[in-house]
Amino acid sequence: MNVLIICEHYSPNLGDQLISKAMSELFGKSCNVIKFDLSLRSEDTEHSFGFSSKTAISKIITSLLKRDYLSPYIGHLIWAWRSKKNYYASLEKKIIKCDFVVIGGGQIITEHFFSFSQKMKVINDLCLKHGRPYAIFSCGVGDKFTHWGRYIYKRLFEKASYVSLRDPISLERARRFFNIKRKIEIVPDSAFGLGLKKEEKSGCNIGIVVQCREEFNAKLEKSQRVTHEEFTNFYVCYIAHMRDVFNEQSFSIFTNGAPADRLEARNVWLAAKKKYPNLDIDLSEPENLDQLINLYMSCKAVLCSRMHAGILSYILNVPFAQLVWDKKIRGVWKQLRLDGELNDAQVIKENNSFKDISYIHPECLEEERRLLQISSKKCLSLMRDR
Repeated sequence: MNVLIICEHYSPNLGDQLISKAMSELFGKSCNVIKFDLSLRSEDTEHSFGFSSKTAISKIITSLLKRDYLSPYIGHLIWAWRSKKNYYASLEKKIIKCDFVVIGGGQIITEHFFSFSQKMKVINDLCLKHGRPYAIFSCGVGDKFTHWGRYIYKRLFEKASYVSLRDPISLERARRFFNIKRKIEIVPDSAFGLGLKKEEKSGCNIGIVVQCREEFNAKLEKSQRVTHEEFTNFYVCYIAHMRDVFNEQSFSIFTNGAPADRLEARNVWLAAKKKYPNLDIDLSEPENLDQLINLYMSCKAVLCSRMHAGILSYILNVPFAQLVWDKKIRGVWKQLRLDGELNDAQVIKENNSFKDISYIHPECLEEERRLLQISSKKCLSLMRDR
């Protein structure tokens, strides 16, 4: 049997590639996996964002895309004009070759200028056209939708053979935004299903995973948002804290791969090198998932802002501190009853309180993996019965 898995397989954010690998492992045990990237990327895609030209029209469009209330509509128009025809044809070729379709995981039940809702409509239409059962597996749900987006997702959920979401917050949003009455299961984030081998030997670096400040601020209340100086200073002071309290001299600053994150990480690294010229502070820019995994394995502890930075630390048995800037992060860790060990974004504004930072010390992953395996088997079984 062939199962088509649709997610952000080739995203420059390696956290999404972590999800892709986990989904392929879960469903690849009983099916032949075919991949389709939700954003129509391939393994060879050179990643770029926005409009590279400096024309007046591109500047206007880029400015409009930054406005929350306009970006979904502008995105839909641009996508329909530039990409829909090619997207439809490419996806149809894949669907014809498969027996089942699985949408997931990650927070792809969302609506913004990347036009995910329009892509989901195409997926829904093609699955119904060709009689292919489909499922929604271990997805997160966003926090803003247009009326058109709500209609699309309501239809997507109602026609699915199986639906699971990765946290209670996503479930509440699905019920509220899409008025969904059907049964929806809660399962762990699919990344927890990865069969990576835990390393018994402790690493030698303190890892600092940096993300883009603009994205970090986007989900925070105005009073909680941090300035460029506060953001950079927090990481620099954290290095001093680890040096003084733990007598640690080696630090590795890196990201999960997103281009905007890399620019932020470079700024932090330059500021840290300037303030502590005698410390061993390395800047790493992982190009693929294997390189990212090796970076985490080299660490004895990690400071994380991105959610999948914490998940990868957990999988690899590396103690970590998880910053919370989005409700989805708290929701996912609540599933493991670890939400009490998280650190609110406010800690960045209070960088003298490093002694109060909580660290999560990974425990057994068997229960999360077992739940995901049971759910993936149930998902396939329900699609077969359609």
